[in-house]
Amino acid sequence: MKLLDIFLLPRRLYQNLTDRKLPLYLGILFVGLADLALPHLKENYIKLFANKSLNALLCNVILAVLFAVVIGLVDVIFFSVPLFDLFKVFRKEKEVSEACNLRIKLMKIYILAHVIIVPVNIILYFVFPNINVNSNNPLIVLLAYISLLVMVWFSAIISRGINSIYSFQPVFRRVVFLTVFLWNFILAPVLEYIISSWIMPLFR
Repeated sequence: MKLLDIFLLPRRLYQNLTDRKLPLYLGILFVGLADLALPHLKENYIKLFANKSLNALLCNVILAVLFAVVIGLVDVIFFSVPLFDLFKVFRKEKEVSEACNLRIKLMKIYILAHVIIVPVNIILYFVFPNINVNSNNPLIVLLAYISLLVMVWFSAIISRGINSIYSFQPVFRRVVFLTVFLWNFILAPVLEYIISSWIMPLFR
């Protein structure tokens, strides 16, 4: 197996993706849970779930599941739909009839990238616990570089998947990674703000 197939997944895996809805729904829930838990629920675990009354605990558990669904939908849709609309300009005419199928495949590629990267982020949280970004800890610089590399890896997985399901001309294939990376760079802080400012204060 080639090295790229290990780190970016084989092209055949992306090409064999189907438009079945159940895996998509489960993937959306997974993405939402990952968005909430890394780092928000982790950082606020004691505040949300420890030393709570039964009613407050049940309320927070239910809210966590509901918000995971909402955030997962927002994350997957806000990433996939704008790029899908952009790729309408790139693709060949034969792909026009496969629009719905391609949209779902694009969402699943985004979810697959999370399946690879989320365990890496979990490891990073354990390796670099409780680092204050406002401190002078030299590990912050190392963590920043590693986080950037993970983001590049994340975008590369998605880009390989996109180029595997679309028949882009070579000139368009070269700009897919840059497009995905920039969109991830914009979307990540927006989701961070939504979760921190709008979602977390709603827990009891």
